[in-house]
Amino acid sequence: MSDAGNTGQSEQARDPFIVVNDMLPTLLTPSEDPPSSCSDAIRTVLDDDDLLFDCLLHLDVLALVVCMGVNRRWRQLARAERAWVARCAERWEGKHVPWEQIAGTESWFDRYVVAERLALVQQLTTEELQRHIFLFSDGVQKCLWRTTPSGERRLFMDYYPPLRWSWNGDGTLQVEHFQPHTVVRLADWGWKIYNDHIHMITIRTQPPQRIQEVLQDPDRVPRPSTDTSLAKPSSESLFAD
Repeated sequence: MSDAGNTGQSEQARDPFIVVNDMLPTLLTPSEDPPSSCSDAIRTVLDDDDLLFDCLLHLDVLALVVCMGVNRRWRQLARAERAWVARCAERWEGKHVPWEQIAGTESWFDRYVVAERLALVQQLTTEELQRHIFLFSDGVQKCLWRTTPSGERRLFMDYYPPLRWSWNGDGTLQVEHFQPHTVVRLADWGWKIYNDHIHMITIRTQPPQRIQEVLQDPDRVPRPSTDTSLAKPSSESLFAD
């Protein structure tokens, strides 16, 4: 039992992926010389695009962004489409993702950044209000905040005639003579409009089919290949000024 346990620990210690994962904080710290504990396994991973990319896939978003600053080769790998599709799929699970705003962006990294920036917005604009479909507190009626071609603002609901609405000076929504409605941003990136009597919550929309297919199977995105015109640096050059 003791020998088997030691053998397992020895094999685990030689696993380059585990070694690099433990060493990344040191590897990303500039220094004159490579760390004395930088083993051959680490050098092997650092000098091999496929192995290095496999390690990068296990990093969180902040670490990936840090890796983009190491050199041009690391930037290409850390910003690869396959890496950021996976980050988007994880981050966007259960979220009200602004599909219309991100659909036209060029890369999955850009889509991640745009979605995060929009998620920070805490004040609902008229344009954003009219882009969403809201579910009424009865769980049945859908609510549409719209501006008619003649410029009149109307709230359309399934079982009510169109209601006039406007913004109050304090940022609340006024619907006819009813109590003002407070607007808040939710943790799932949706919006809630409410007063003491009713509430409306945004309905999550589905992504465009081409985006949904990729998010459901990130592995379908090809692995990256670095620009062959770039001289591939050795692991030692990563630690030079």
